[in-house]
Amino acid sequence: MTPMRACAAGCGKAARESESQKVSWYETAPGLPNDTEVLFLALLWVQDAASAAEAAEWAAAVLRFKAAGSGESWPPAGAEWKSVGGRPSPLCKPMHRVLAELPASEARLQPIRTAMKAWRGAGERGDLQLHHLQNYIRNLPLGPAASTKTKPVPRWRSAGILKVAALIKEHGPELRKLLRLDVPAEEVLSAVEELEQKNALLVEKEVLLAEKAADLLRVQARHRMAAAQVQQHVRAKREWKQAQAALFAERLKEAKARTKEQAVKKLAERGERQNEKLATEYEEEVTKLKESVARARALKRAAVSGAGQAHKRLKRAQLAEGLLKRAREQLEEAEAEQPELNSDSDEGESTRKLGRREANGRFATAPWQVTPLIWAQLGRRVSPSAVNANITDVLSAFAPGEQVPLPCEREMKKKRGELTVAGEAIAAFRVAKCKRIISFGWDESTKFGLGLLSTNTQIEPHDAPGTSVDLVQRGGALTAGRGPRNLLPRPTPLALSPAC
Repeated sequence: MTPMRACAAGCGKAARESESQKVSWYETAPGLPNDTEVLFLALLWVQDAASAAEAAEWAAAVLRFKAAGSGESWPPAGAEWKSVGGRPSPLCKPMHRVLAELPASEARLQPIRTAMKAWRGAGERGDLQLHHLQNYIRNLPLGPAASTKTKPVPRWRSAGILKVAALIKEHGPELRKLLRLDVPAEEVLSAVEELEQKNALLVEKEVLLAEKAADLLRVQARHRMAAAQVQQHVRAKREWKQAQAALFAERLKEAKARTKEQAVKKLAERGERQNEKLATEYEEEVTKLKESVARARALKRAAVSGAGQAHKRLKRAQLAEGLLKRAREQLEEAEAEQPELNSDSDEGESTRKLGRREANGRFATAPWQVTPLIWAQLGRRVSPSAVNANITDVLSAFAPGEQVPLPCEREMKKKRGELTVAGEAIAAFRVAKCKRIISFGWDESTKFGLGLLSTNTQIEPHDAPGTSVDLVQRGGALTAGRGPRNLLPRPTPLALSPAC
């Protein structure tokens, strides 16, 4: 051997020893075999068996002693497990042959290594090398000792042989298939042929993988195109919505302009009609005044002829002159108001319109001062249709220049419901402010048909000492206290507190 070969052999041996140290697939301490050892022993026996039936028969014979499969009672009693003259027992003989008699050659162990790598069950190992299996056969690990006085036997002779037999019984055909024992010799591929076959299969898978990658790229491209189309559609839809919103805003603006123009036109027509009416009334008033002046003058001329009626006629003349002066003042006021009626304001609304509507054109709400007037009318049993007329007559007599908006008849009917609540609130307030409570009683009969407490109270008002007023409260309570003045300074009311 040359020095180079010796160095290579030494390096290879060192590498194998390093790999053997790295791979730990069984425990060196005494114990039962693990799943990988069970698979290795089963493959050894299946490989040496003449047929699958022989291996199955041996497995069935071993499993008959499964009930005694414990470390303390193993091996079981019987001729099948008894060694005579240093020879192995009948059931241990097949395992003894494959481990002690047959050589641990590469031709024998390489198929087993490949089968252990291809196995898809418990004990599968793909990292074992040939020397790992050879070292296991050369240095057979020990099994558990039956007692402290006996020496431990090899691991394959322990109760672990039951696991080997069970594996052969359940998966014997699969193990033989992995070892290619049922394939004719001429069909068994050599290592080179098997490598070529695997390379061809690898090339096919690479081609298939390339096709899958190309399909994936095409799908991704389609997805990108679809996403781009969706984004384009979304942008188009957004632009369409914006255009529709702008069009709607423009049309709304035009409609408002038309409405405003029509309102201004109607207001101008109404102003013209009012001016015409005022002019007609003015002419009629002037005519009446002229006739009155003519009559006054006629009376004055007639007074000259009658001395006895001079004083009376003088008074009539003075009265006629006063009427004429008043008519002239009214005429001047009408002429002064006529330009204001003809002129259009910035908002295009008349004085009466301004009084009835707000700046945005909506009807103005009625002032709060009108609400007590409405309650007073309704409390006096005035019909809702006559309330507005009564209030308007009073305003026309005492405040002719005021334009107060009033609710319609339908709203006036609704205010009859407010009248009940307002009356109860006012009654409670007057009781709280009174000087003293003269009498207090209750009655459960109410107009609502409810069983609530309705109190009948007679008080001395705070603004009219010495008098009495009868009030009716709905839902009140009377508590002990010094009087209603203790309501404010104390945190807890001690006088009458209405439960509204």
